[in-house]
Amino acid sequence: MRFALVHSPLVGPGCWRPTAAALEARGHQARAVDPGPVQPDEDYQQLADRIAARALEAGPPDVLVGHSGAGGLLAGVAATLKPQATLFVDAILPHPGRSWFDTAPPALVKRLRGLAQDGRLPPWNRWFSIGAPENSLAEPAVKAAFLAELPSPPLSYLQAPAPAWPFPPAVSTAYVQLSGGYVREALAARDGAWTVVRADLHHLAMLTDPDKVADLMLEALARLEAEA
Repeated sequence: MRFALVHSPLVGPGCWRPTAAALEARGHQARAVDPGPVQPDEDYQQLADRIAARALEAGPPDVLVGHSGAGGLLAGVAATLKPQATLFVDAILPHPGRSWFDTAPPALVKRLRGLAQDGRLPPWNRWFSIGAPENSLAEPAVKAAFLAELPSPPLSYLQAPAPAWPFPPAVSTAYVQLSGGYVREALAARDGAWTVVRADLHHLAMLTDPDKVADLMLEALARLEAEA
């Protein structure tokens, strides 16, 4: 199978590369798609189109995968790529008509508006007063590489409403929960009759436990096939 691995607009493509290597070691083709950072005034549709174009450079994928904030873009990317399956990995769910801010806790939204300067937010790891995301990355080299890729996203992107993208009817969908922070999304996916696979890891486990994450993804795909 050919995998296209899409990262959140708040991080860089490097977060997927260890898991891409783990998938390739299992006989698959996998690519961490790198569309570059979100541009000023770029909306969901424009970013989804750029992601799809970059993914197609490696050939049409069989499986489209999104992590974290990429979940809000997957339906738009899938509309172009038409994969056989999509996997949401510890990801937000589609939120048509609502912005990222509309889906976030009000206290975080208030904090981010206060942190914004010249229309941009600081890198993701500086959004939190305690419990910074990179604390789960014990290896200094892994942490440094992760932090080096963090962009300063435009505030306008987080305020833009997501389009009402329908998934192509032939695309099957599953959810892979890696951390306790995405219990709500996993439960909503289950309530929507999606296949759900869970593990007790952490949000950035693609960097620290790529073999486990690759196996969880393949388990979700196997269950989709069995349930078809």
